[in-house]
Amino acid sequence: MGADQGGVEKNIAAWCGKIERLAASAFALRRGTRLQAVLPNDWSDDFR
Repeated sequence: MGADQGGVEKNIAAWCGKIERLAASAFALRRGTRLQAVLPNDWSDDFR
């Protein structure tokens, strides 16, 4: 696991950040805010 471990942890941290933003955008959508207002364009590309 040695050398690979750091990369995996960074990946997990990145996904946690994305999940938090996705949750935040879901709350914003409930208030009628558009998803694009919450998410930067480069991030939403992950879902195309």
